[in-house]
Amino acid sequence: MAEPLHEDQDTVQQEELISQELFSLFLGVNPQITTVEAVEYKEDIESFIQKLAKKQSRYRSEKQFLKYAFYKIHNRYLKRYTDHTDLYDLLNKGQYDCITGSAFYALILNALNIEYTIHELPYHVYLLVQLKNEKGNILLESTDARSGFVEDPERITQIMEMYAQDIPSEKADHYTYSFEINAEIELKQLAALNYYNEAVVYYNQQNLKQATHYLNYASQLYPARRMETLRMLIDEVTKQPISSAGR
Repeated sequence: MAEPLHEDQDTVQQEELISQELFSLFLGVNPQITTVEAVEYKEDIESFIQKLAKKQSRYRSEKQFLKYAFYKIHNRYLKRYTDHTDLYDLLNKGQYDCITGSAFYALILNALNIEYTIHELPYHVYLLVQLKNEKGNILLESTDARSGFVEDPERITQIMEMYAQDIPSEKADHYTYSFEINAEIELKQLAALNYYNEAVVYYNQQNLKQATHYLNYASQLYPARRMETLRMLIDEVTKQPISSAGR
C-alpha cells in the first residue's frame, strides 16, 4: 500500500501517488501507448488524487468520503463498459471492464491509504473496502455506475454469493474449468489477468505465437491454474499435425 497522504500540500505534491511500476505494468498490455502519453496520464490522475485527498481530510465519515470518491472517479474516468479493455482504453477512450475498472480504483485507493481486497472469480473481479474507523465493509462494483457502491451488509452478502455462483459450467460459450476460482489477489496478479485476457483473445484468433507471448508474461506475474489451462490448450493445438494443401 502507498504511504498515507500528508496534510502539508507541498509534501503531497512531491510524493509519487501512483506506483510507477504498477502503472507501467497495466499500461504495458497495450503497445500503442507512447511514453509521453503515459507521463501525461499519470500526472492527470495524480492531480485528481490530490484534489480527492483535500476532500478526504474534510470528511468525518470514511464511508461518506468513499461514496463521494467512488462516483466522482466513475463520472470522471469510466464512461462506457466494454468487454476486454486495458488501462489505455480507459484513459484514452473511457472504456472499461471489471478488471480495468477495479484496477483503476485500486490504484487510487492505494494513494489515499484506503485498505481493500481484490476478489477474483472465473469471469469477474470486484473490490471490498475495509473501513478503519467505522463498522463494516463496502463493496465496490466498478461496472455499475449507478449503484456500484454497496454498503448494506445483507446486500453485500447477497452480491458475493451471486458472484460465487457464476461458475464456468453455466457459461456455455466459455471453456469449463475443472477447478474453482474464488480468490483474494494483489494488484500485480490483477494486472496478470489483463495479460491473460489478451492471450485468450489471440488464442481464439488462433494466433498462438502472440497468445503464448502474453500468457508467458501473465504466468510470471501470477502462475494461476487458469494460466496452466490455457497453456495446455495452446500446446494441444500446436501438437496437432496439419495436412498440406497439395495432397
